[in-house]
Amino acid sequence: MPISRLAAFKHRVLPRLRRGLDQRVLIYVPEFYDLEELRLLFKTESLDFCYINE
Repeated sequence: MPISRLAAFKHRVLPRLRRGLDQRVLIYVPEFYDLEELRLLFKTESLDFCYINE
């Protein structure tokens, strides 16, 4: 995931997820490595999540 896209995600979406403002959010990630970055980010932030991979 390009650094600018990850930074934008952390700035715009992650705060809403931390506060619990958006429940049941579906995030589509087309690239496996981008999915891994988000998975590690959510794990680091102790956010409850699940993911589906082909």
